[in-house]
Amino acid sequence: MNDSKRYYAYIKSWEWTELRKEYEEATTDHTCYCCKRSDVSLSLHHKTYKRLFKEHLTDLCLVCSRCHFMIHKRYRSKRSPSIWNATDAIRKHWRRRRNKLTRKERADIEFFKFLAVKANEELRPAENTSIAH
Repeated sequence: MNDSKRYYAYIKSWEWTELRKEYEEATTDHTCYCCKRSDVSLSLHHKTYKRLFKEHLTDLCLVCSRCHFMIHKRYRSKRSPSIWNATDAIRKHWRRRRNKLTRKERADIEFFKFLAVKANEELRPAENTSIAH
């Protein structure tokens, strides 16, 4: 049996199912490792193939199907030297996307800052007015 057939047989095996259960019980973070989505089904993904068939829980992570596809596409295209590098690259991609604001979001923030300054100016008493007693 060649390596890929052996791998796919392993992924469908009882051992893999038990390992997935063990991983899910051990982790409290049930979000995609890369994009942090929790509203989708997650797959157990190898961060490394060094201990394939004898994985440690630290060799694995949960990823959504979109990120799983992106990781393996990047790895197969040789843009990343290892599966871990590909996984980390996709995770960084989503972190950058989460930290970027759209032009409209930036404009809204500036508008609300402007409104807050105007409201603060209107609430401040005029400095030159004298209070009659």
